[in-house]
Amino acid sequence: LTPTQRQALDHPGHLLLQGMPGTGKTAVLIEKIAQLIAQGIKPEDIAVGTFTWRALQHTRALLRQRLG
Repeated sequence: LTPTQRQALDHPGHLLLQGMPGTGKTAVLIEKIAQLIAQGIKPEDIAVGTFTWRALQHTRALLRQRLG
């Protein structure tokens, strides 16, 4: 991750990520979710919003790949 992405990942609490396509928003999101789960947060207690069904499917696939 870039220093800016790392800063977003390390941010405590709620965070709104905005950026142009290809800037790594999804990568930060996936890592943040993995980090929360590693800290003991239950997956069902994590809320993630996407704008489209396709984006949701993509995010789920990346999470499955990252978390195993």
